[in-house]
Amino acid sequence: MPDRKKKFKIVLAEQDYIVLFGAEVDVVLEAMGHPEALVTDISCVSDFCLTKKELASLREELGVRVSDHDYVWEVAERVRKRASNQRLSRATIGRRPRKER
Repeated sequence: MPDRKKKFKIVLAEQDYIVLFGAEVDVVLEAMGHPEALVTDISCVSDFCLTKKELASLREELGVRVSDHDYVWEVAERVRKRASNQRLSRATIGRRPRKER
């Protein structure tokens, strides 16, 4: 039986990438159905026990590659890159290339 008088300390893994991609991490967690989840830099998609059907749905919803072995922050990084590429594409549609002088 554990000694109830002994104090235990919980130490979280780093969250540097989670902070860096914070807004996109929120999008990923919401899409996985776990917006309340506490994640760290070593949290993986597999931690959420998604079925193959749920994983396919997640890929479709986010529009990026997602595998069970991906870290959550890696998926968030792909979401950011996809959004950035879409903004660039929309910004350049219909514009003529500049002539060099």
